[in-house]
Amino acid sequence: MALTDADGKVTVGARSTWAMIDQSTGRLMRVPPEVAAVFLG
Repeated sequence: MALTDADGKVTVGARSTWAMIDQSTGRLMRVPPEVAAVFLG
Protein backbone atom coordinates (compact mmCIF):
# COMPACT_ATOMS: atom_id res chain seq x y z
CA MET A 1 0.00 0.00 0.00
CA ALA A 2 1.22 3.51 -0.72
CA LEU A 3 -0.17 7.00 -0.33
CA THR A 4 0.81 9.62 -2.87
CA ASP A 5 0.71 13.41 -2.95
CA ALA A 6 -0.88 15.55 -5.67
CA ASP A 7 2.19 15.06 -7.89
CA GLY A 8 2.02 11.27 -7.60
CA LYS A 9 5.08 11.06 -5.36
CA VAL A 10 4.87 8.29 -2.76
CA THR A 11 4.71 9.89 0.69
CA VAL A 12 3.85 6.85 2.83
CA GLY A 13 4.28 3.15 2.13
CA ALA A 14 3.46 0.03 4.14
CA ARG A 15 3.69 -3.73 3.92
CA SER A 16 2.49 -6.46 6.27
CA THR A 17 2.82 -10.22 6.44
CA TRP A 18 -0.07 -12.33 7.68
CA ALA A 19 -0.16 -15.97 8.67
CA MET A 20 -3.16 -18.21 9.27
CA ILE A 21 -3.01 -20.66 12.17
CA ASP A 22 -5.07 -23.84 12.33
CA GLN A 23 -6.85 -23.56 15.68
CA SER A 24 -7.01 -27.31 16.23
CA THR A 25 -3.28 -27.95 15.69
CA GLY A 26 -1.69 -24.56 16.32
CA ARG A 27 0.23 -24.93 13.06
CA LEU A 28 0.48 -22.66 10.05
CA MET A 29 -2.03 -23.35 7.30
CA ARG A 30 -2.46 -22.27 3.69
CA VAL A 31 -4.75 -19.31 3.12
CA PRO A 32 -7.96 -20.63 1.52
CA PRO A 33 -8.61 -19.17 -1.96
CA GLU A 34 -11.87 -17.53 -0.85
CA VAL A 35 -10.05 -15.63 1.91
CA ALA A 36 -7.16 -14.60 -0.34
CA ALA A 37 -9.60 -13.33 -2.99
CA VAL A 38 -10.93 -10.69 -0.56
CA PHE A 39 -7.45 -9.18 -0.20
CA LEU A 40 -6.19 -9.69 -3.75
CA GLY A 41 -9.29 -8.22 -5.37
